[in-house]
Amino acid sequence: GYVMHTLNGHLGGTEFVAILIHRKKPSFNFFSVIFALNVAVAAISYFVYDYAIEPVLLCVIYCYFSSNIRDNLDRKYQSAIRCEIVTETPDELCDVIIHKLHHSATVFPAKGVFSGEEKTVLVCVVNPSQVTELTRLVTQFPGSFVTLSQVSRVIGNFKRLDSHGNRPVEMYDSGKNS
Repeated sequence: GYVMHTLNGHLGGTEFVAILIHRKKPSFNFFSVIFALNVAVAAISYFVYDYAIEPVLLCVIYCYFSSNIRDNLDRKYQSAIRCEIVTETPDELCDVIIHKLHHSATVFPAKGVFSGEEKTVLVCVVNPSQVTELTRLVTQFPGSFVTLSQVSRVIGNFKRLDSHGNRPVEMYDSGKNS
């Protein structure tokens, strides 16, 4: 499906045509394009099945549910939670985010409007399954609070952290001569 497409691969058939269409019109939903192509094939098969409508309708129903399930799984796989944490202890909280959640954060200076106190805003993106752990960790820091918002997709070239919060050792030659 779409994961194969993002890896420049395909499973053949209507998926191959859907990839070509999606490359020309990336605003089109990939799975909707596959569904439309499969419906067109099913409509043409009406003549192959000796004008029997039942196989065509069953095929369209199957394609509809298959496309919706794949689209929902794709959205779930790519979704994330954006966290904005206002805190007075950014270094300690960043350390916890790195070592407990294995994510990083971006730090912004801030100032409370009512109090006039200097604060820090940490912005990080976590997996939906990590929200409970993140909110539990934030509550351990007095004067800190977090706002959460759903994001549909995170795109970028990120450095991965290992289980100790360190950048992993490069396994392959980077192409540079020592």
